[in-house]
Amino acid sequence: MVRLLSRQENEFKKGLSIIILCAGEGSRMQKHQESLPKPLKKIPYFNNIPIIQHTIKNLKECNIKDITIVAGHKGEQIEDYALKNFKDLKISNLNTYTKSIFSPFDLNEIGIDYRKGPLHSFITFLQMKKFWLISTYNVYIIIPGDTIYDPKIFNPIFRSVKEIFAKINYNPIIFYRKVTGAILKNKHKLSLNSTQKIISTVKLTRDGEELILKSIKKMDLNNINSNKTVFQVIPVFVFTENFLKDIYKEEIIKSMYTFRDLINYSVLNGIKINYAEIDQQFEFYDLDYEIDIKDMENSLKEKKEQ
Repeated sequence: MVRLLSRQENEFKKGLSIIILCAGEGSRMQKHQESLPKPLKKIPYFNNIPIIQHTIKNLKECNIKDITIVAGHKGEQIEDYALKNFKDLKISNLNTYTKSIFSPFDLNEIGIDYRKGPLHSFITFLQMKKFWLISTYNVYIIIPGDTIYDPKIFNPIFRSVKEIFAKINYNPIIFYRKVTGAILKNKHKLSLNSTQKIISTVKLTRDGEELILKSIKKMDLNNINSNKTVFQVIPVFVFTENFLKDIYKEEIIKSMYTFRDLINYSVLNGIKINYAEIDQQFEFYDLDYEIDIKDMENSLKEKKEQ
């Protein structure tokens, strides 16, 4: 039975397209590393491997094959790094914009639109792919290229996607974890002393006997009570091709900048957004500033000592 379930999960994963967004300028960390795009920032705690390598390694261990890197700012450096380090991966070549037909990744140079935010990076990728012309029924899982994830976080996410699509519907999915303000403040001790730390949280509301997602909102961590439990958004978003084709037709999408904007717009227009809770033990680290790397390393050392 265990082997059968494993085969079923592996079959399901074949329909997943992982999109790693590496198009942004990383301006908040740029002054510390003018020559490198942020996804290639080396992390001392992980033996100086870059952020993106850490993510791809973890996805690979989950038996994920279809990975697309969307590159923009200094994209040629990301492409060169991918070609040198991940030739063993068999990645679908999604369109003619790949610079090398032998590239194991579909690297999409998305031009000036990456300046408009991660959602525009993804939309531009879809335009280049001409996804509205071809029905592949893919499920897109969007992951930022400047975030470090607990290696064990992805399999619970993939299982949740499989269960939701099997039992509920094919609307977008977001993920969250329940965590107290005290835990978050301890995790970001150094950055709270020098920068404003903004987190995204999920607001759920009751509709009869059902809890539905009402919105995703930003919160300043300094303003969150230490005893308060918040539903922190995990920066992984799931969209099906059918949903994207419908939303793509709407002119307002051009004025959106983040996936939070897209989710909130969808809720306001009557679309029920699926959500799944992931155990709080599975951490992630948004690396916006150099000080965030120090916080992450301190947090990981503390966990190791426990």
